[in-house]
Amino acid sequence: MKKALLSAIAMLVLALTLLAGSTFAWFSGNFKNTNRIKFGEFKVELEIRDLDKEGQEWYTYNNSLIEQLRHEREAIQPGTVFTKQLKVKNTGNIDVAFTYKLSNYDSELGELKFYYGERRYYEGEHIYVEAGAEEVITFIYKVSEDLTDTSVYNTKDWHYIFDFELDYIQAKAVSNFINVNPKPLFN
Repeated sequence: MKKALLSAIAMLVLALTLLAGSTFAWFSGNFKNTNRIKFGEFKVELEIRDLDKEGQEWYTYNNSLIEQLRHEREAIQPGTVFTKQLKVKNTGNIDVAFTYKLSNYDSELGELKFYYGERRYYEGEHIYVEAGAEEVITFIYKVSEDLTDTSVYNTKDWHYIFDFELDYIQAKAVSNFINVNPKPLFN
């Protein structure tokens, strides 16, 4: 009887151990899921053309407008007007917004205006460009007709007219554009 009782207790302990082990296995487990996302490509190309010349083709902008002007004209006269167009091509697959920053601009040497279509375009305003699309801005620079600083005539050095840079950002980070109404983030 003692043997039977010990055997029954051993069986009960074994049954409880198996029950606890299977319950633990039922409530626990290992699952691994790797989530991957692919980010879009942010790529913008610039082209420029001179509207002062008929039939001027677009060419890749190389960030040096003054170098181009050096080769085009030997002497810039008071009252000379330069009209250029800059094409911003979004060749990536993310919608972008761009704006410009102006530096080294001497308003005594001339007047500079930027346009988007017929509208004046001011520093800090954003233009929306969908992926695969392009937008064009125009800038007009007119050399002052009555320059009070005659030293620009007495030197053979080139005077920088202005420097500008375009800043790009993902379009969803901007809430207002001059060319479109913003698309809602969520429908």
